[in-house]
Amino acid sequence: MKECKSGQCEIDVSDDTGCTCGCTCGCENCTCGCCGKVDEFIGLAKSAHHELLKQKMKNVFEAKIGKKMDKVAEVVVAAALLQMKDRMSEKQAHEQFEKKLMDIFRE
Repeated sequence: MKECKSGQCEIDVSDDTGCTCGCTCGCENCTCGCCGKVDEFIGLAKSAHHELLKQKMKNVFEAKIGKKMDKVAEVVVAAALLQMKDRMSEKQAHEQFEKKLMDIFRE
């Protein structure tokens, strides 16, 4: 076992650490910031693959049941708008009630 060459790591490392980025750290758990880039890019590629697959599925759904989904969306949005309207009415009623109470306390 030997200590980290850069002095940035908190653990001892052996000669076969697997650090292939060319940094002087030589530690698989280094903090130099360059050793994790490969994993970061692999993760990004996997995420892009997942997003592409998801988009492809959306396209298939659109082709097969798009018109039906449009109808469902219309009904759901209409219901949501009614709920939002009711909440605004409730809020206005609450504000009016609060104003009346405050007016009574100010008398």
